[in-house]
Amino acid sequence: MRFLADESCDFGVVRALRAAGHDVSAVAEMAPRATDSAVIALALRDDRIVLSEDKDFGRLVYAEGQPSPGVILIRFSARARRRLPDAIVELVRQHGERLSQAFAVVSPRRIRISRPPQGGAEGSETPQPNEHEPIEWARIQHEIEACQECCRRWPADVSSPLAVGEIPRPPRRVDILFVGVAPTRRGGRSRGTHFYSETSDALRRGLFALLNEPNFGIPLRERALRDGTAAFHESGCFFVHACKVRPVRNDAPPRDAIRHCAQRHLAMEIQTLRPRGVCFLGRNHLSDVASALFGQALDETPVSVRLGTWRGVAAVTHQPVRGWAEQTRRTLEHLWRDRPSPTPGI
Repeated sequence: MRFLADESCDFGVVRALRAAGHDVSAVAEMAPRATDSAVIALALRDDRIVLSEDKDFGRLVYAEGQPSPGVILIRFSARARRRLPDAIVELVRQHGERLSQAFAVVSPRRIRISRPPQGGAEGSETPQPNEHEPIEWARIQHEIEACQECCRRWPADVSSPLAVGEIPRPPRRVDILFVGVAPTRRGGRSRGTHFYSETSDALRRGLFALLNEPNFGIPLRERALRDGTAAFHESGCFFVHACKVRPVRNDAPPRDAIRHCAQRHLAMEIQTLRPRGVCFLGRNHLSDVASALFGQALDETPVSVRLGTWRGVAAVTHQPVRGWAEQTRRTLEHLWRDRPSPTPGI
């Protein structure tokens, strides 16, 4: 079985499970100081059951309803620690697949296994309409605003995470989620603007020009900022950035920063929005991001992908700027097939 050990988990458990033949990744080895929500997102991405001694995971899964691939919460006192590794190995031997998408509390004398509510219908092979809770979306945006991880890791290259409210509230249902690279740098020509802040944004203008074509039929041409955004959302479309911080020196943040930020925040956004399809706009910077999120290489033709409990289709194409509109158009034509009628309202 596959596990992800939180930093609070006794490393003796990691060694014992590995010795027993299980695949165990450790947060301390791959993402030190990751938040609890980021740990859950990593576990969902890689389909791993979380091992932790932190009770906050119960709050995330039950009180906040965060989708989970399964959590084993360990409650062993100091006097019983020497028995802990063998106890967890025996738990896995006895209960095996029952632990998947369950919440297990393990103590020296008792094991409780329950199944919390999940974000999608169990066993479903089709994406569920998101109808996401505004509270969950707001929580993610507040976490993005407060996050300083990329700024600490790449202080010379990035700054200024997106503030709450810069990305508007999503429509009730998102059919296609478009993913750009990052907001522009404050010192450049665009001075920190992005898709939702200026009608002159090059990516917005290029994408809106395509969606205005008869094949897609969304009336977006020459609309004011608020009206254009409203029409975009009413059509079932939404936009986010893969990287939530602004570059300092170049037109885009370093690729490692984009990938790290996407795994930490974009993964949660996708699972919250639950779109039918995800379209990454920017092959040069986002191909490896998409591969890291979904565990497979993507190109311009949408293919089926999975991220935690979410299933849908995804593709990576060029931004519709500087002569690349034809490539973007081909991907959009694929994504528009079998498109349901949009649900009005924001």
